[in-house]
Amino acid sequence: MDLSCADAARPAVSGFLDHAGYTAPMTDSADPRATTAPLRSRIGDAAASGDATTLAALLAEPGAAEVLAETSGTTPLYSAAVNNHEAAVRLLLEAGAVPDVESNGGPDEGTPLCAAASWGHLPVVRLLLEHGADPNLSEGTHPDADVDAAGMAPLDWAAIGGHEGVMAALLAAGARQPAI
Repeated sequence: MDLSCADAARPAVSGFLDHAGYTAPMTDSADPRATTAPLRSRIGDAAASGDATTLAALLAEPGAAEVLAETSGTTPLYSAAVNNHEAAVRLLLEAGAVPDVESNGGPDEGTPLCAAASWGHLPVVRLLLEHGADPNLSEGTHPDADVDAAGMAPLDWAAIGGHEGVMAALLAAGARQPAI
């Protein structure tokens, strides 16, 4: 484990760790990639925080393609899209993330496009559409889906949020208007 702290706090932190039974070395700098966490967790964390530099390095690691192919839990692409991290979304898509895979990680459920549309993240919506996201894919209808029985589509989410620019982009991409 790599722990970092300011020189002034080092004795106090070292004393606390020693008292608690930890023997981790203290260094002057932490590398967010220097961890024993699974690659999926590290890619997900970098995507959710929008740390494009770390994400690019992680996507170059062996096993990254397998992480992007996983369909269970919260997907890294969903995390980046819902948090409006355009650069992270671009990196993930270019690395092979499938834009229509639904995330089913508890409260983080749905497609990346639905998430971006619901929050009005227009640049992310455009990017997902450019990479083949289906503007008519309702949540809960993807073959691996186990989410949102209401079957909301990206246009529905954009309309609920009043995101006119997103609605226009979705309609231009072929989104069907609901028959009400």
